[in-house]
Amino acid sequence: MDCGASVESTRRGTKPSSRRAAVLLEVLLALGLFVFAAAVVSSGLTTAVDRTLRLRAQTHALDLAVSVFSELEMGLRPVAAAGPEAFEAPFEQWTWEIAVVPYTLGTEDRAGLQQVTVVVRSEAPRPCTA
Repeated sequence: MDCGASVESTRRGTKPSSRRAAVLLEVLLALGLFVFAAAVVSSGLTTAVDRTLRLRAQTHALDLAVSVFSELEMGLRPVAAAGPEAFEAPFEQWTWEIAVVPYTLGTEDRAGLQQVTVVVRSEAPRPCTA
């Protein structure tokens, strides 16, 4: 039996409308898969950008807090509760606050220790993501 002849007879036996329906179904399925993949990739990119912006803001806040701690260590600022106050330009959208409490845990023989906390906040509105 000739393979080419059997293929031709099968093609002739199918209706053109059923072939069109199969092609349409394949196109719709491919389009649905493409839309789903695009939504997944878009969601992943949005999440990555949001995390990058949050990490950037956290790193910037940490740098500003280290600056305040350095000023405390150098004696440029008194070690006392203060704030919230704005930083100088160009960081005026950031504020700092110092909280000082006595440190008593396990310090019975060391009087006068203090726990100093520097809180840095951004007053800039965060970008909205939908």
